[in-house]
Amino acid sequence: MLVQNSIYLDLAIDLNPIIVSPESSVLEAISLMNQLLDSSEFDRSADLRLLEARASCVLVDDGSKLIGIFSKLDVMHLVEKQVNLQGLQIVDVISDSPIVIRRSQIQDLESMLNLLQTSRCRHLPVLDDLDKIIGVATQESILFANLANLEAQKRAVLNAIPDLIYRVSVDGIYLECFSSNYVTDILPSDLNPIGKNLSDILPNDLANRKLNAINKAIATGEIQSFEQQWHINGQIQYEEVQIVKVNDQ
Repeated sequence: MLVQNSIYLDLAIDLNPIIVSPESSVLEAISLMNQLLDSSEFDRSADLRLLEARASCVLVDDGSKLIGIFSKLDVMHLVEKQVNLQGLQIVDVISDSPIVIRRSQIQDLESMLNLLQTSRCRHLPVLDDLDKIIGVATQESILFANLANLEAQKRAVLNAIPDLIYRVSVDGIYLECFSSNYVTDILPSDLNPIGKNLSDILPNDLANRKLNAINKAIATGEIQSFEQQWHINGQIQYEEVQIVKVNDQ
């Protein structure tokens, strides 16, 4: 199981949810959700699904406690029923008290996700021990936090060993690269092999040797190991290469 400290648990929680009073109008709540999605504070290079999830609900608080959630799914149901939204208040359309979790009860990301799935709800309000709203979690925010946790774990491992790891296609195209700080200090600062062929980066003999080993690894499913040396920044670097099949490509 991944070690999930409070940083990644809190990353799964939107700490700035939209909170409205029961007397707020439905139209006002819809407007606030739309404004949040269109806000310039969001980085549009981020996952749009995460942004949409953050802007898909408002929490309804009567000043002392959370009493409900109003979401864009509720809006769709009202429209389908042809309900006149003009003058309609949130308190008239929210359902029973939502499923909630206290921050002190959260042990890992998986338990949060399981609670969402078993309760068949999309939004999970997070409260403190005094039942005050901390934020709200969604399936998208939990998966985002889990990916961040995985990435941190991967980088921690790579930084602990002097390795350079590439994911390469069957035809020799660099697809992805993970490197430790040790290797980063050795390689030229402007080296970016992603999208390039082995022959664009390596001397022809090394490129051909590695491509042959890739094809053999894919054909046999066996790890291919060999040693090589090449000049980097005017120095001879000795490397042990291991090629492992991930899939047929």
